[in-house]
Formats: sequence, structure tokens, C-alpha cells
Amino acid sequence: MATGRILIVDDDDLSRDVMARMCASLGLDVSQAGNGEAALAAMRTHPTDVVLLDLHMPQLDGFGVLERLRDASPTPRPAVIIVTAGTDVHGRVRGAELGALDFVEKPFRIDDLERRIRRALAIVELERRVVEAEGALKVMRSTDEKTGAGSFQKLYEMLQAEFHVAEASGKPLACILAADERYVHTLAHGGRSAGDERLKHLAGAIETVLQPADQLFRVDAAEFVMLRPACTDASAVRFIGDLRAAITKTGRVLADDLAIAAAIFPHPHIGQASALYRAANTALAQARSRGAGAVVYFQGF
Repeated sequence: MATGRILIVDDDDLSRDVMARMCASLGLDVSQAGNGEAALAAMRTHPTDVVLLDLHMPQLDGFGVLERLRDASPTPRPAVIIVTAGTDVHGRVRGAELGALDFVEKPFRIDDLERRIRRALAIVELERRVVEAEGALKVMRSTDEKTGAGSFQKLYEMLQAEFHVAEASGKPLACILAADERYVHTLAHGGRSAGDERLKHLAGAIETVLQPADQLFRVDAAEFVMLRPACTDASAVRFIGDLRAAITKTGRVLADDLAIAAAIFPHPHIGQASALYRAANTALAQARSRGAGAVVYFQGF
């Protein structure tokens, strides 16, 4: 049995009744509307997972409903399945442009409609989990008192949450590591205060190139971890180039003082969050072995 709330929007009473009985047999919570205005009012009153939407109705047609939903941008947005005549090619194209997920032709087959509803419910549930994970990210932040970067204690939680979002959304996730190879030398010759100042300058330089969705953590003594959602291989290369330039611009730390490494999911060798972090550390070890200023992109274990 399926679970969820479905709204059937059609000015034809018989079509609505047939679809309502079929949806009820699936275990869905069913409501109905005979026109677009009534449909929008119903959605304002009760959160809706899936909408079966006729395009041609009085007062406000299906296109108007889709436009209103797009402009209102509820999160997550209900999945809209257009129910229209098979000859209405324009309606299908325009509906897809306005955000409809799928369509089914009138007269519809019950098994085809059921399959499309189940698919829509699965997508809505996936989007809901993404939204929940993104919300969890906002409450898990804590900072390293010396640099303002995220603390080591929170890195694992954030990595798990970001990885879940990347898996659910199908978008890439980059884990970039930067280790200050001159930090120990600074401590030995300038003491703790000099070391702390160096870390602050380094963290500040990194912050200047981060995007709003990016996250920065300080781990170990002088190692920084950057999580970058939706970061492809090409954008990682650009980011690291910008990062090296920003670091040199401080005048306190040189780009060649850092070993930098990156690992990006999806990757054949990366199937979970811990593997992404391990891959980045494997690449960092290679960068350190190559000498000053090396940058290594993870290829495989």
C-alpha cells in the first residue's frame, strides 16, 4: 500500500471519481477539486504530496495552477502529474516547462496511472529527506575557537549529512584538504601565539573563496577540511587555484606552504561518507610526499 496525500483536480466529475476510487484503493488520503482556484485553496489548507491535474478547466486552468505553485515555491513542492488528452502535445510541453513531473493520457489505464503515482510519491519522499538533511546541517555547526572554522567534533556529522544529500539529490560533493606544512616551523621559532596567528590568517584566506553552501573545518593541528556541495572536478580545480591565490595574497602564508588534496563523490571507490574523507586523506598523503605546494586529486586506492 502507498502512503501520502493526493489531490485530484478535474472539472469532469466522472474522471475525478474514477481516479479518487483508484487512489483510495492504494491507501492514499484523497481530496478533490473541480477547478484551479479550489485546488490551490485545498493545498493551502492541507499539505499535498501529489496532484493529478487536468489542464483545461474553468476559472483557473492547469497552467495557472502550475504557475502559482512555481511562484509560491513550497518546499518540497507537490509532484504534479498532468492528466490530458494524448493529442495535447502543447499541453505536455508547456506543463513540463512549468514544473510538472509527469503526465498520463486520457483515457488512462489504471495500471499506468498507479505506476506514475507511486513514482511521484517516491520522488516527493526523496526530496523531503533532502530538505530534512539540509535543515539538520544548519543546527550542527560549531566552531573552532582559534580560527572560527567548524570544529573537528562536528566534521563527521556534517560529512554524513552532506553525503546523504549528495546521494539523494544526485549532485556531486567535494572534500578538499589543505595542510600547512610550515606550521610546525612557525611554532618552533615564534611560539604558540605566532602559530595561532598563522592559522587565523590561513582560515581567513580560505573563507574568502568559499561559497555560502561550503563548509570549513579545522582538524589536527594545522589541517583544514572543506566540504563543497555540487562541486564537479572542473570546479574543484578552479576553486583550488583561487584558494592558492587567496592564501598568497595574505602576505603571511604562501601557497607553496600548503599540501592540498581533493576527492569528489560520485567515484567508483567512494560509496559512503567515511570513504570520501579517507580518499581525500590518501590524496593528501601523496601531496605531502611530493614536496612544497603539491596538489593531488584522488584517483583510487
